[in-house]
Amino acid sequence: MFDSQYVHDRYTAAWFTCLACIERYLSSSVSVYKRHLITMKRAKLSMVFVILFGIIIFGEQFYCIDINQNLYGAPQSCYQLKSNVQCQIADSLMQFIFEMFIPAIVMTIFGVLTLQNVRQRKRRVNVLQTANRRIPMIAVRNISHPSVTQQPINLTIGPNNQPATMEINRTAQKREMQLIMILLMQVCSKHEKK
Repeated sequence: MFDSQYVHDRYTAAWFTCLACIERYLSSSVSVYKRHLITMKRAKLSMVFVILFGIIIFGEQFYCIDINQNLYGAPQSCYQLKSNVQCQIADSLMQFIFEMFIPAIVMTIFGVLTLQNVRQRKRRVNVLQTANRRIPMIAVRNISHPSVTQQPINLTIGPNNQPATMEINRTAQKREMQLIMILLMQVCSKHEKK
């Protein structure tokens, strides 16, 4: 019976690692729905499911293994019986499929998906950061030179820093300056209240 417990321990360890890979994938996702799938209740239920599924899968060992045999040195006592070849094949096949093959595939798939999520999130953050850097520069230009009436302004926009021309007329500049001044006054008044 010690051997079957050892098999079940290896099975649960492999599948708990798979569950951790799935959890990492869900928590690294950009989708809010996928991130909300991670709860303690679901984690406990999935652990119980893994244990019960393992008992069902390796339940054939209760039939195959003869506990009364005192044959030491064999991986499992059913391997010593020449008449029990079907049991040996079934046991070895179940161990290979459910302890090694399927967990390795699940870990590989969700590991690659997690890396894609991280790269996607990194690209998304970089785009937002570059956009946030450009806005104050435009605001500083407009505030520091309110009397300048230049029509085309070259700005670097995009990942390749390609120049793009924007035509800004005088009324748009005035409106932008007014909005920026109102925003600055609101920010200053909120800091004074604290």
